[in-house]
Amino acid sequence: MRWRPGWRGSLLVRLAALVGLVVVLAWGIVAAAVVVQARHEFEEQLQHQLFDLSGALLPHFGADAVSGAPSVRRPTRFAFALYTAEGRLLAASHEPPLPFQPAEGRRLRRIDYFGSDWEIVVTRDAQRLLVVGQPRDLLDRLAWEIAEDLGKPLALALLLPLPALWAVWKGLIPVRRFTAELGARSPERLDPLAVLLPRELAPVQETLNRLFAQLAATLERERRFTADAAHELRTPLAALKVQLELLHASPRPEVRERAAQRALLGLERAERLVGQLLELARLDRLAPGQGEAIELGRLAATALAEAGLPAEALELRAPLPCRGHPALLGLLLRNLLDNARRYGGGRVAVRIEGRRLAVEDEGRGAESEVLARLGERFFRPPGQHAPGAGLGLSIVRRIAELHRARVEFGNRPQGGFRVTVDFPPT
Repeated sequence: MRWRPGWRGSLLVRLAALVGLVVVLAWGIVAAAVVVQARHEFEEQLQHQLFDLSGALLPHFGADAVSGAPSVRRPTRFAFALYTAEGRLLAASHEPPLPFQPAEGRRLRRIDYFGSDWEIVVTRDAQRLLVVGQPRDLLDRLAWEIAEDLGKPLALALLLPLPALWAVWKGLIPVRRFTAELGARSPERLDPLAVLLPRELAPVQETLNRLFAQLAATLERERRFTADAAHELRTPLAALKVQLELLHASPRPEVRERAAQRALLGLERAERLVGQLLELARLDRLAPGQGEAIELGRLAATALAEAGLPAEALELRAPLPCRGHPALLGLLLRNLLDNARRYGGGRVAVRIEGRRLAVEDEGRGAESEVLARLGERFFRPPGQHAPGAGLGLSIVRRIAELHRARVEFGNRPQGGFRVTVDFPPT
């Protein structure tokens, strides 16, 4: 897995940046919502004030109110103009005055005044008409003032990632402790981790512990396999060395001939043992899989022909198709047939019924103590004189495991040894 060096690859910095970004965005959204809502409330409030002012201002003017000298400065909050019913200006707060408006009911109207948008209200009595207005940009100024007031805490919110960074740093203490525990381990330490972790990290520790257990079991199996292989190879190699020394040193031709024959037998035994060891090493690296559709009867017929056994040795009883690897199942059959020929003696039979494969011989069978250990690597029953290394049935058991099949070793009721392999349904 690739990772970025420095601060770019830091989970701490990344989390703090995300937290800060979320805080700033949330604060900005809230501030914008507040400004919009406040502007709406101010607009309603100013409109109410405009109505109240227009209703209260008209009675304060006398019947003979005359326009004085109105200011020419730009009005910033309110302006008014008093007219007669015919439209003659009586008084005004600014020059030019708010324009005369026809009396069409007391309601809000919008006009252009001093080059800006204004809201006005027209109020009249029997002889006069009062126009009162306020600029619309007053609302924008109030909204901007509110935004400035809210901008100060927003600027402070930009500093929130700093305490967030500290909080995340504190929260990641279990991760650093977990990392330190892993970093302190040597490659030989495969015992389970026992670090107190939060609930979110507990599955990681459990997964690593399962991996450690699998690695420990694999290494132990490899060590045992290597030790047993070295022990088993030592015997044929030592015997081969003795025979070669006799072949080289003995002056008698018959002794040299016998030594050469025994050396060839030793080489054959060593060759067979090495081949079986290589097969076991290859099988140990495989994982169980589905494979392809297989006819056990056809595989058994081929294996019998290769072993030089008659086709009559095969008995089929409603065979069912299985799934597996033809090459591996062929190797399983060859080992079972070879085992039956070497140690059973007499007739060898192969029976297939449904998805059950059985290989039988007419030998002496095996004791219950021996049956319990058959299939162990390099196990040979006591008193066994036939050549072999005790790996054939181990290979059979491993191939069956790869096909999720069940292997059973037992004795026939009428005498002899039987190996049955039950394959799962497809």
